[in-house]
Amino acid sequence: MQGLESPDSVWLRHFTEQEYDQVLAQAPLCGQTRTDKRRGRRDFIARWPDLAAWCQAPLMDRLLHPAAGASPHGEHVVAGQRFYLCALAMAGRVRVDYPWLLLHRLTNLLNNSGLMLGLGPGWLDVPIKEAQRIGYEMQTARRCLHHACLRVGLTKGDPRWEHTTAADLHRQRDEIIAMARRPDIAQLRAASIAAPDVATWYRSMRTNPHVAHVVLHSLGIITEPALITSIATQPHALPIAPAPMEQAIARYIECVAPNRGRHRDNLRGRLRTLTTWLGVHHPAVTSFTQLTRQHVEEFITWVNTDYRHYRTDALVSIDTRRQTLSVLNVFLRKTLAWGWTAVPDRPLVSHLDLPKTIQRVPRYLPADQLTAIAEAIQPEPHL
Repeated sequence: MQGLESPDSVWLRHFTEQEYDQVLAQAPLCGQTRTDKRRGRRDFIARWPDLAAWCQAPLMDRLLHPAAGASPHGEHVVAGQRFYLCALAMAGRVRVDYPWLLLHRLTNLLNNSGLMLGLGPGWLDVPIKEAQRIGYEMQTARRCLHHACLRVGLTKGDPRWEHTTAADLHRQRDEIIAMARRPDIAQLRAASIAAPDVATWYRSMRTNPHVAHVVLHSLGIITEPALITSIATQPHALPIAPAPMEQAIARYIECVAPNRGRHRDNLRGRLRTLTTWLGVHHPAVTSFTQLTRQHVEEFITWVNTDYRHYRTDALVSIDTRRQTLSVLNVFLRKTLAWGWTAVPDRPLVSHLDLPKTIQRVPRYLPADQLTAIAEAIQPEPHL
């Protein structure tokens, strides 16, 4: 792994005990909290006496998460180590990288402990209020701004959110995308507690820099407007269909789902499943008018026998198969009824082509079990 700083950097030095006490004196702390943070410093130095070695170590070795089943006190001590490293970053003594920052929640920096680093409660009250003014919900605004601005501040060693630039947020977006694409992300996420799985984490994190950009632009901090573009990697996104097909799909979606984003995406995805299959098996078919029943029958066979999930490579569920063919059936029948010329001139799919759902039936009871039940429910004789 590429080191974050050269080994001879003059900044790679730990706080002395006296220096760290001066940091801790910047906020009112109870005795136990102060003790945990001091112990966090001692434990971190014991493990990483050379900060240059920490910078150059693999990411997995640098993560600071409690061990599985750790006691609450043990969690506080590990949080003390994280806080100590963040204090070093804010003091310009070490540079923390985005992969490390993205795999830690760092929520303790938003309470009184954060006051020692120029953060803490009330740190983002102005942009949060502005976010609400322009239409964001309080919870969304607080979460997105905290996640985005906190990490920008730690990478720069500057707690002033007013110094956040568009380049800072573009970089954060790119780092989130790069993290989601890492081949070892499953192993790294196993050590992180921010979300139950990578997909959930990614969907949540990718919105943070965009919301922060919108709000800071509204405040005049960033002059460059935030572009409304997707930052999803979408490795499974299906290719665009040939122009005549894509135009028919877009026109159909505008007719049946003009204002429903997720429904529109689902319809487009199901119809592109057909056009993508045609591109592989019948590339000469570039318009729905060329579609025949033979093509449809081959497609139905493929859907029922070899349609696989893009990520797991397992056969898709019966519900996915039914939905794919149902969307195609409705699309062809509605556009035919509307008199469109860019679609086949006769129905090619019917409800009879949809795979049958599994009908659940009660489990058969053996005779001895049935007899026991019958005897148990016999009415008791009157007393």
